[in-house]
Amino acid sequence: MEFFAGAYFPIDVLPKWLSNFIYLTPFPYLVFFPMKIWLEQLSLTMVFKSIIICGFWLVVFYWLANFLFKKGSKTYNAYGN
Repeated sequence: MEFFAGAYFPIDVLPKWLSNFIYLTPFPYLVFFPMKIWLEQLSLTMVFKSIIICGFWLVVFYWLANFLFKKGSKTYNAYGN
């Protein structure tokens, strides 16, 4: 996770095809993009684009968590009091 988040080295130094793939995952928005925003190396449009992508991943993981919880609740059995 930290490799794809850009914690060890900047994602910009990777080959273009690999960095484009990593930008589609939620990981660079944990470390890499907040650091770029803090260093003022991103334009305002890139900041908004990253916020939209983070919102997309938030919706995906929210839906996935609800789906798995409902599916697991159907098969859960407990014994005792």
